[in-house]
Amino acid sequence: MKPLAYVDFILSEAGDMAIPVLAGKVLGIFHRVCSLGHITYAMSFPRMLKTDDPAEIFGTFRFFGETKEDLADLVKKMKNDFLIRDYTIVGRPRSAPESSDTWVSFTRFRIPKEIRSGRLNNGSREYRYNLAASMPFIPCFSSSTQQNFRIYIETLTEKDPKKGGGTLDTYGLSHKRDPIFLPLF
Repeated sequence: MKPLAYVDFILSEAGDMAIPVLAGKVLGIFHRVCSLGHITYAMSFPRMLKTDDPAEIFGTFRFFGETKEDLADLVKKMKNDFLIRDYTIVGRPRSAPESSDTWVSFTRFRIPKEIRSGRLNNGSREYRYNLAASMPFIPCFSSSTQQNFRIYIETLTEKDPKKGGGTLDTYGLSHKRDPIFLPLF
């Protein structure tokens, strides 16, 4: 996927729902759309490298796609949900800049389960949990398992990354071994 176009979703407070909680719900809507389709979208948070405040970090979702038409289709699929309709300002798809001083890959930082495949994880869970303590996260809810969980976001920056390629998950985040770098602007 080449990040040639983008669209911004700017969140506003939803009554007593804080921005990070609303961000988790918007992420759930995005995840459902991505799970159904063949088009791949990358997700970024343009303020993540500029602030530590979760409300500012997750107040703007920036989705990237290969074409403006792909992003118009994403907007069409998401805009009928009341959380998008009532608490989100959706921009119009635009062309992404071809050059940037900084390119960022947004990845999901995972913490292993306590027991994996019948063996203990030898302390890696505690180590990774301690690393995650300082990372921004989005609180989420799984409709399939009926459980709350957190998606920790880790960033990798490059000045001149390889263009194109890379692998995304259904949350629009890069796989760490095969990242997609998005322009930061």
